[in-house]
Amino acid sequence: MLGWKHRRAPLRSEWAKKRYLNTLFIFTVREPKAWLRAMGKQTWNPQQPETNNLSFSQLLTYPFEDYESIIHMWNEKHSSYIKMANEVPYAIFIKKEDFSSDQKNTYDQLSHYLPTKSTFQPLNIYVNGSGTQNNQNHKKQDKDYPSFNQQDLNVVDAYLDKKIAHYFGYIK
Repeated sequence: MLGWKHRRAPLRSEWAKKRYLNTLFIFTVREPKAWLRAMGKQTWNPQQPETNNLSFSQLLTYPFEDYESIIHMWNEKHSSYIKMANEVPYAIFIKKEDFSSDQKNTYDQLSHYLPTKSTFQPLNIYVNGSGTQNNQNHKKQDKDYPSFNQQDLNVVDAYLDKKIAHYFGYIK
């Protein structure tokens, strides 16, 4: 295993030691504000349980693991994904919101890398990180996630790496 979803991508010195020349690396990305809101709902960080007691505004600027904040975490991990994707022979980015809105299109993109064709099977039920089954088509209520106030938006605007957000089409 080369990593965890909330960490930077492995460095070339880490992945080059193994045989990954025929591996397709699939990087999943999520719109920054949606990702921040999801982190604000549940940080899933047993090493820093205090983060679950912070307000959303506090969490945006709170040191998180070895990152300056969760905004910096988004910047650094996505920057490392881009770097690794440019170093390995096969890599693809899948945006969470694209998968949620059109699984078939995502399947079609991935099928170009498959040696044999298979039949598309939509994902209607999945098991989330807490082991709970959810219906993929059931949208979570917006009220379940924290909201940005103007000060929060100013903080995000100040720290979000706009070049990276633009790379993924999140900023026009």
